[in-house]
Amino acid sequence: MSSRIISELTARISQCMRRDQHRFRQAVKNLQRDATGIDALAAKIAVSIQHRQTRLENLPAQNYPDELPVSQRRDDIAAAIRDHQVVIVAGETGSGK
Repeated sequence: MSSRIISELTARISQCMRRDQHRFRQAVKNLQRDATGIDALAAKIAVSIQHRQTRLENLPAQNYPDELPVSQRRDDIAAAIRDHQVVIVAGETGSGK
């Protein structure tokens, strides 16, 4: 088994769906002992990468309507989330929280 091929497959794993990454890393380790199934693994990695890319492309756009009270405090909330392990945001129903 070529170490170049294993290196290429290993590098591509980080582009896969997170749920697949551990399983693929284990499969690459197994390839070092037994090279059968390399084409099947490469195909599965390619499918996972494509699935992740499709999901990223289809993420809904984030918008913060100015009429919602929470939008006016967006920066404060982001700072609180960044600076504290637990953040509780409370507000009226319909406030956008």
